[in-house]
Amino acid sequence: MEYQDLRDWIEIPMKMGELKTLKGCDWNLEIGAVTELVAHKEDGPAVLFEDIKGYPTGYRCCPIP
Repeated sequence: MEYQDLRDWIEIPMKMGELKTLKGCDWNLEIGAVTELVAHKEDGPAVLFEDIKGYPTGYRCCPIP
């Protein structure tokens, strides 16, 4: 699928029911571990991290494996 920016990338899997949003994760301990686990699953969802510990409200992260 083609997308123009991060908003498009988020919207496409969201419409497909393939986006999981995780809030309050630790940037140093959890984001990397969750990304690694999801990347090794054949049918793993896209993951969007919001409200990351230690970062201002509104910062988001969507690792693309």
